[in-house]
Amino acid sequence: MTSNTGKCQAKGGPENCGRENCPERMALASNYSIPSAFKATATNRTAPVPTPGAWSEKDTELFRTIHGSKLYGLSHKGSDDDFYVITPTRRVSKQINAKQRIDGLNDVTTMDFASFVTLCNRGVPQSLEAMFSKKAESPFFEDYRQAYFASDPEVIHTYMRTIKSFSLSTKDPFKRKRHALRLALNLEELIYTGRFNPTMSKLNAMRITRLAEKEGDSYINELKKLSPIEVDWDFSERKE
Repeated sequence: MTSNTGKCQAKGGPENCGRENCPERMALASNYSIPSAFKATATNRTAPVPTPGAWSEKDTELFRTIHGSKLYGLSHKGSDDDFYVITPTRRVSKQINAKQRIDGLNDVTTMDFASFVTLCNRGVPQSLEAMFSKKAESPFFEDYRQAYFASDPEVIHTYMRTIKSFSLSTKDPFKRKRHALRLALNLEELIYTGRFNPTMSKLNAMRITRLAEKEGDSYINELKKLSPIEVDWDFSERKE
């Protein structure tokens, strides 16, 4: 949604805007070099045809998955239970409709189907991780999830922006750097297959945990080795 001045008014900023051609959202994309192998295959992928199986008004969830560290394979004994829940869409507005609720040790993000697919198409990592989760309860949603491929170059732009943001963050830097490395692993699989498994092997979980302990250029060099897209920035862009 944009105002009369052209400035995006979407809650959460331009990245969450439901307007298809929002100029501010499109301006967020960086001109990353996309591998030719991806360009050759991406155009041959089609949007998923099946829609979620029929549900009735009494159904409140299309699917639910564990999320966060317990999905990624990074949990520890004290980790909370994070859940991602998709509900049927019963609205007219094109705005993103998502709510987060913390109930004791449970952190639940609830989103309607239309909002969820919009964010997946934009390459929002949390949404794609839920889409490709192998730890989901999906009575109405499984055919759609299995048929879904993320093939738009905008997905790559979103991932690289997120990787950069996490890498340069001064807030909980170890955790953010580890997430950046994890996203780089997911992105490599995503580029060449259109899908990825958000749950890492124990070996990869140990690997990125070790690499996230590195600092400065040493960390960036490790990230460059993992990233399928050129990392064209360094710690000089970090804002303390």
